[in-house]
Amino acid sequence: MGASSSKTVVETKVVNEITKEALSKQVSSMAQQTVAVQNMNLSGIDAKCAFEATQNFKGEMKAVQTIEAEDAMNMMNEIVDKIGDQVKQESSRKTGFLGISGFDSKMSETKKSIKNKTKVKLSSVQINKISQQMKPTQNMNMKDITIDPCGLNVYKELGVPPPADLIAACVGQPCKFDQDMHVSFVAEQIGKKLTEIIANDKSARDLRTEIMQKTTQESKGLDDLAKAINPFAQMGKLGGIISAICCVLCCVLIIGAGAMSAGGGGGGKMKFKR
Repeated sequence: MGASSSKTVVETKVVNEITKEALSKQVSSMAQQTVAVQNMNLSGIDAKCAFEATQNFKGEMKAVQTIEAEDAMNMMNEIVDKIGDQVKQESSRKTGFLGISGFDSKMSETKKSIKNKTKVKLSSVQINKISQQMKPTQNMNMKDITIDPCGLNVYKELGVPPPADLIAACVGQPCKFDQDMHVSFVAEQIGKKLTEIIANDKSARDLRTEIMQKTTQESKGLDDLAKAINPFAQMGKLGGIISAICCVLCCVLIIGAGAMSAGGGGGGKMKFKR
């Protein structure tokens, strides 16, 4: 779900990964076309990963073909559904036993709202335009291209800092040219636009707020439970000492009871030597 300061409902890296998986599936179902790249000129590359600007690529590269309207809609619906599944799993993990009342209904409403927006903002026309930005050719010129596998630029555009753990995981992530480079680029651009749609969707924002509130309640509830179990917890260092002493006394009593039981006979009476 990302950090509490984030305005996104799901982490951008997750969105990009789900998008690439769905796009790869779509590309595989279409007539395959690969382009033999002979020369590649790079300039103005903004890479949010470990990328060597001097790297040369020669070989076959898969090209994302023109996507029809129905295929684009089905693909986007699949992506939104999978993102919804991720949110549900993360919500269950974060909110624990408190849960969210009517979650399934709210999630269904959110997915419906997002799907309606993608029909306009991520139609086949928009996706095909994205594909043309880096279409593989024999003599390929890559200019002013952003390579952002984790979607870090989305946070910048939303005006919030990306989660520290996301930065740590992504900055050193290698960006390598291979036959899936075009698919990866198109998936990143689709993921970026989709994350922006989710971040600006009212239903998604409301659901995110409720999840964060429940997460806070869950954390406080567990803290209160811990204090109830250990009433000395609020007494600081002294409380810790008292608690430790109580534990030791309990252990002594248990050991003593065991000794009495092991002694047998004698009606359970303890004998002392003078």
